[in-house]
Amino acid sequence: MTAVLDRTAYPGALRPVQHAAVVLREAGAGDPAISQRRLALIEGIPLLEITEATLALAEGLIEAGIVPAKVFNDALHLATATVGRADYLMTWNIAHLAGAQARRRIERELRRRGFEPPPLCTPEELGAGHD
Repeated sequence: MTAVLDRTAYPGALRPVQHAAVVLREAGAGDPAISQRRLALIEGIPLLEITEATLALAEGLIEAGIVPAKVFNDALHLATATVGRADYLMTWNIAHLAGAQARRRIERELRRRGFEPPPLCTPEELGAGHD
């Protein structure tokens, strides 16, 4: 799962935010017992609306070959974090989002489109330096 994080509600602290349909669908997939635990973990986290701008950016990232079409949800996570101006996009997805080569392609394309890309990181990177 991918988490979109921002500081707007609590200055100095990260606040998780998500976008509704994609996150709920992903969290509820798979083994019923495990999916129920995932859904419980995200219960109460504010959900972001998927807007026309978000969808257009996600589709544009796929058309530009930045994110493969087979992983549309990854493009949607990225677009939501970008349009929503999240402080971070935390993900375990190294291949399509958080890997060094993917980050470079993503950052270049988002800037070309007039957006400031959110920092892409793994959970380990986000927590680095915090004991």
